[in-house]
Amino acid sequence: MTDIKILYDKIYSDRIQKDPRIFINIYEENQNLIEGADPSISNPDYDGIMRITAEYALSLSQYGSSRKSIPYLDKAIQLFKNSSQTDLSRLQMFEMLVWARGIENYNQKKYLLASTDFQYLVDNYPDNDKYRNWLIASKTIKTKKYLNFFWGIAMVSFIWYLMAKNDQDQNRNYFFVAAIVFILLAVTVEIKNSLLKPRIKKQ
Repeated sequence: MTDIKILYDKIYSDRIQKDPRIFINIYEENQNLIEGADPSISNPDYDGIMRITAEYALSLSQYGSSRKSIPYLDKAIQLFKNSSQTDLSRLQMFEMLVWARGIENYNQKKYLLASTDFQYLVDNYPDNDKYRNWLIASKTIKTKKYLNFFWGIAMVSFIWYLMAKNDQDQNRNYFFVAAIVFILLAVTVEIKNSLLKPRIKKQ
């Protein structure tokens, strides 16, 4: 029996879900053993390494160690992709890993990476409205920030236009044009978002 198999049996012998902090401590006490093991799929301990790594990644995420969890979520997801499993969408553990990575990337403002994971979840679990809402959020959050900027500049420009004296016609015209341009930009973004949301909800 290998050291990995002994560790695996020790962790899961009681079949009780462990508190994230407890699992983190167990993993980190045995980190050299786990991460020093042969990562190839031919290793008889591959599935054990995959599950332990996945549990550690999820425990880090649940405990709030966002930055630390992302590389381990990446690693665990890749281990699943490299495994002999033919339909990963049927595995709850894989679904949880992709979901956790999407949330963590979103929290780290890596919205493109987050939307890739949320898109996978929407495609494979179309009845889950939670995944769809997070996909919409990840795809629109940047444009919402631009919207605030565009509307703000438009408002300031229009106020300056109203305050400018008549003998400053040249400047008044600049302020008016700026207000119109930023209003048009804001409306364009609003329309884009309004078209995106129903399209995602239909997926």
